[in-house]
Amino acid sequence: MIFKSPKKIVFGLCLIFLMIAALETGLRVANWSLKWFQLKDIVDERSHLQPYKDKEWTKVYFDELVEALDPPEMRSSEEFHGKYVNMDAHGYRKTWNPERSGQKTPKTIYVFGGSTIWGDGARDNYTIPSYLSKKLLSEGYNFVVHNYGKTSFATRHELDLLMRLLKDGHKPDYVVFYDGFNDVLNAYQMESFNVNSSPPVVKTSQWASFKNLVQENSMVYTVITSALASFDSEGIMATYPSSRYSDEQLGAFAKLFVEYYGNFVESLDHLSHEFGFQYLLFWQPVIFTETGLVAEEKEIIDQSFNNKAFGKFYRAVHAVLQKNPPRHFFNLSDILQERKEMVYTDWCHLSEEGNEIVARRIVKIFRKEFLK
Repeated sequence: MIFKSPKKIVFGLCLIFLMIAALETGLRVANWSLKWFQLKDIVDERSHLQPYKDKEWTKVYFDELVEALDPPEMRSSEEFHGKYVNMDAHGYRKTWNPERSGQKTPKTIYVFGGSTIWGDGARDNYTIPSYLSKKLLSEGYNFVVHNYGKTSFATRHELDLLMRLLKDGHKPDYVVFYDGFNDVLNAYQMESFNVNSSPPVVKTSQWASFKNLVQENSMVYTVITSALASFDSEGIMATYPSSRYSDEQLGAFAKLFVEYYGNFVESLDHLSHEFGFQYLLFWQPVIFTETGLVAEEKEIIDQSFNNKAFGKFYRAVHAVLQKNPPRHFFNLSDILQERKEMVYTDWCHLSEEGNEIVARRIVKIFRKEFLK
């Protein structure tokens, strides 16, 4: 038997580590480039949808959108300035607010959410926060609205951001959260939920924590799982354990998710009392809970989200929330039911016309709750 010296073993291990590190770095660079081309392809497809056809601003807007949404690693700053898309150094989208001179100090509304609030698919002046500002002004109210939406943000990210802003001295009068899709998707993708126990509990094993860490940070892992997913008709969604849950397990999972969402509400409630703001929670409309789709909407559902189990899970969460809504919670899932034209540009993002419908309902609820 041949025994290698400790030095050779250490050298070999170091060499293997360096090879993996070099592979990881190379894949990350390739992934950044691939994301850019994928984003451009998606944007090119969306620019031909009915809400954007024959609009003189479409090409300029979508060209700016691709550049503005470049992966942060590819830019020195999140700041971006274009004709229709503008962001400050923190990546916060510009919101339409009226010019003021010598008027009474306006009340402030902070709006949190994911890319739908950020305004994916809409020009600066036609995002949901911009429409809120316009409609409140048209009714004679004195408000400044701030858009704190961020791509892929869910409630835990939004709560962290709100806490940082409060710590930095921000003093919002009202806070609006607009969520749903990202939270449910994040839960569905996790492997740290055990729905087989009664009641369901969250796994805390070191293996589960390590596996989640690898999933979030390893490009090698991402490439392997993406390659495996390419052989499945339901894409990447089929690689998650949740895709194999029974209806009973999905129902238990949905109840566990709503408990998690309730914890978020409790934390927010404590903050509102401590810092003196009032808040509203809105559950966004998504394509999965629509009872009917217009023809063009049926054609644009991305196959990567065309997973039957995910659709069932989303609807299960929706049903539980309907039965036991948290404080200050309003479900907007039904507000697009009467539409005659296309407003969904994918599974959850809306056209500018869709944004206006949402904003109109939010203002109606906001007025009833706070401006009686």
